[in-house]
Amino acid sequence: MKWLDRIRIKKQNKMNFQEMLKSGTLAAYGRAKYLGGHPELDVAEKSGELSVTSLGLFFNVYRSLDSFFVAKDKILLVESQTGEQIAQNGDLARRLAMNGFAFAFKTDLLEKQIFLTVSYYEDGYENMLLFETQAANRFATALAEVIQDSPQSDSKSSLSPFELLKQISELRATGVLSAEEFAAKKKDLLSRI
Repeated sequence: MKWLDRIRIKKQNKMNFQEMLKSGTLAAYGRAKYLGGHPELDVAEKSGELSVTSLGLFFNVYRSLDSFFVAKDKILLVESQTGEQIAQNGDLARRLAMNGFAFAFKTDLLEKQIFLTVSYYEDGYENMLLFETQAANRFATALAEVIQDSPQSDSKSSLSPFELLKQISELRATGVLSAEEFAAKKKDLLSRI
């Protein structure tokens, strides 16, 4: 695809993004620094506008055609955390590394940095967005209210029976499910095929 065609597509996507943003009721708006986690945006740090509406989460990169939207029914978990909390969370640090995050915390800034983490489910994968913003608490509260006001879809419901079977096999192997529980769930999943 030619670069001109890519720019034309990005412009159209940006216009669609703006229309969708206008169609929702605004719950929170402000500046944020995107640090990574969305598959369509590279991990380079980007400043932009973060909006929470009745439809979900929108991020619009300043002076760029880059933007993305995460529907409220795809959002699994929203948290506001300090840099110190993120640095101490081994699971989160591993997830961030897997998503390609390449940041390091300066110890004197750990308490001053405030982050918004948003876990969401899309195309069979759990993704995690990370934003640095002083308004992280406000965004987290607004997103939690938007999610609560809508019927939350079960994140596993979008998985195929084969993917679910693989997950329950892993749970059985780790001892979380007993042999009887595994057999019952397996029978249920196989009946869906």
